[in-house]
Amino acid sequence: MPDETAPRPAGGGEAPPLDAVDPVLNVFALANGMDLHRDRFDPPDRVLAWFRNGLERLIHLRPATGGTITVDLAAGPWGDRDAGRRVSLGDPVPAADLKARLPEAVEAANALTLPDPPSS
Repeated sequence: MPDETAPRPAGGGEAPPLDAVDPVLNVFALANGMDLHRDRFDPPDRVLAWFRNGLERLIHLRPATGGTITVDLAAGPWGDRDAGRRVSLGDPVPAADLKARLPEAVEAANALTLPDPPSS
């Protein structure tokens, strides 16, 4: 039986940058109690969002070169992107490997804490 969550372009042609991984993201979001946002910050991005320990957690996905995806992680107070912490998961991930890397991204996002306040 084929893996219905495997990234694939719609209609057999070239898909818009992240449309091919939408089935993977939809299933992952539903299975983990997350919201999936399309074009939330900068089209054509995707964002998985959830709350844990009083902070909004995000996995921000952006298309990179050669069919890869940049995976950034963030945690902060709801609605205040500048007050939180943002890090990269590392090198861009091949679209075919995204499904396997999502649990690692969740774990890393859940480990983020707020930055220390500036000293006076």
